[in-house]
Amino acid sequence: MDIEKTISIIGCGWLGIPLGKQLLECCCFVKGSTQHAEKLPVLRGHGIEPFLLSLKPTLEGSNVDEFFSSEIAIILIPPSRKPHEVSAYPEIIQQLVHQIVKSPIEKVLFISATSVYLDLNREITEDDAGGNLPLVGKALLEAENHVRNAKGIQASVLRFSGLFGPGRHPGRFFSGKTGLKGGGNPVNFIHLEDCIHIICQLIKQDKWDITLNASADCHPTKKEFYTHAATLLDLDAPKFTDEQTTSFKIINSNHLKEALDYQFIYPDPLEALKSL
Repeated sequence: MDIEKTISIIGCGWLGIPLGKQLLECCCFVKGSTQHAEKLPVLRGHGIEPFLLSLKPTLEGSNVDEFFSSEIAIILIPPSRKPHEVSAYPEIIQQLVHQIVKSPIEKVLFISATSVYLDLNREITEDDAGGNLPLVGKALLEAENHVRNAKGIQASVLRFSGLFGPGRHPGRFFSGKTGLKGGGNPVNFIHLEDCIHIICQLIKQDKWDITLNASADCHPTKKEFYTHAATLLDLDAPKFTDEQTTSFKIINSNHLKEALDYQFIYPDPLEALKSL
């Protein structure tokens, strides 16, 4: 078969590697970057052309121009979990954008998160981003804007809710912990397989200059979800207090389902746990 597209995945980790494998099956040529030299043979073993790129604090690496010689770039670089490094995140994304703008790349997909929304105690749509956000949310929103405002490229943004799937089982997140609050609040999750298929559909359907929420249809309570997840692993279930809290959000993905004519593979996170 003829190669349809050349795609550069910036950040080949838990999501990037299986995404790259799926794109290869769709007859794309896939380049993948990592900041860890020991991962280069892993990427190569999956058929992904590997590149060693460092993004801390500046963009460095060998064959940088070759890596960015593609049609599409997918930015899969989440903010650091270290508070003192979060403030540098928008600048890191801006450096990537500068490199992309001077490359042959014409289209960019930025993987963001629903951290750009406050807990408004109601359903959340794409128009609700912003407000007095925590540092991570502010950094992500600023990074999104760097990508959207880049000249000469078409950019789309996917805001994923909590990610889970093989190698990331929610049963381990709170197992054995006690005194947890908010047990009655709804959770927002999306399975790895849906993440991959949504990205592939966006590229296949050529949907650009669009921002979409991506979260499973069903929103079980925090207590229900994490208790069930721990039980499936035969781990101690987390213990929640009876205190009622009203600090939550319910991510609405109707725009995504309409724009891509997409039906979730795992619409119910509770049922999806059985697949792990």
